[in-house]
Amino acid sequence: MPDGDRMPHWPPLMSEQLAADYCGQMSVGLFRSVVVPECPAVPLSMRRVAWAKEDLDRWIARRRGVVAASEEKNPWDPE
Repeated sequence: MPDGDRMPHWPPLMSEQLAADYCGQMSVGLFRSVVVPECPAVPLSMRRVAWAKEDLDRWIARRRGVVAASEEKNPWDPE
């Protein structure tokens, strides 16, 4: 499990285990049941996926009540 002393910055794309650690050092099972339904993975290949740090940051902000899901800007919406 990474800690702040050994990992000063988090990569832009994270494996499932690293993303679970980033979201509060939760287990992979909890990550799958709580985070994955609201934060889809980025496909890297036919067998490999990752999670974007910016998507995880938005998920964390929603959980904290900082950003309501309805207030997020959808990139597909017209300006």
